[in-house]
Parts: sequence; structure tokens; C-alpha cells
Amino acid sequence: MVKIASRGVEPARLVISVGQTVHFQNANAGMETCTIVAENGEFAGPSLGHGEGWHHTFADAGSFPFFIEEFSSARGEIVVLER
Repeated sequence: MVKIASRGVEPARLVISVGQTVHFQNANAGMETCTIVAENGEFAGPSLGHGEGWHHTFADAGSFPFFIEEFSSARGEIVVLER
């Protein structure tokens, strides 16, 4: 699970295997929405309200840096390894 807050992303780097699903959770202390967007356009989630989540399954190996549209300094990376 990746938790999103206005101060950042936890964990900032997550290593998984091809075929695994990552759950993104809006854990903001306030009521701000957040939208997860991959830097390369590989994925983009819906706007998530406080406490809402979204998941994405990674079918290909590689590095997938992402940011939170509403908090551009909040960034993370999903590293996907071959099995």
C-alpha cells in the first residue's frame, strides 16, 4: 500500500513483482483530494477524497515514477521486477 499525504508519499519507493497490484490510499489529515499520475503517462488514478483508495496492477517490469497532481512535491516510485 502507498499512503498519500500533503507532506509526501509513504513509502517513497516500493519494489514489487510483475503482476502485483498496488493500492494507493488518500491519507491526508485534511479533506484535500489527491490524484496519482505516472510521470510517463502509464497510469492515472481518479481524484480520491480523504480515506478513499485506488489500485493499479503492474503488467510490465520497469521503474514508474509518479506524483500527486494536487501536491506536485509529493512524489514516489514503483519499481517492478520480473518474477
